[in-house]
Amino acid sequence: MDPKIEPEKAIGSSNASEKMAAAQLDDTEMALIKRQIDLPTDTSGYFALYRFSDSFDILLICISLLAAIAAGAASPLMTVRTPPPPFNNHDCM
Repeated sequence: MDPKIEPEKAIGSSNASEKMAAAQLDDTEMALIKRQIDLPTDTSGYFALYRFSDSFDILLICISLLAAIAAGAASPLMTVRTPPPPFNNHDCM
C-alpha cells in the first residue's frame, strides 16, 4: 500500500471496499475523483435568475406578484362569515 494515499481522506467513504479501491489509485486519479466530488460554491445572487428575462417575462412576474398580494390580502377575509338567510316558515312544512 502506498503511504502517501490515505483511503479515509481520499474519498470520504466509510465502506471498506471503497477504501481499498481508493488505496490503489495514484495521485492523478485521486485528484480527479476529488474534483468530481467537491462542489464549487455558488456565488450568483438571487436576481441572477432574471438575467435572461425579456420585457414580457418581467410583465408576467409583476402581474403574478400583484395576484399573489391580492390573494394573500383576501385570505383573512375568508374567515368572515356572512349572515345566514332569514328564516322562512315555508321550509318547515
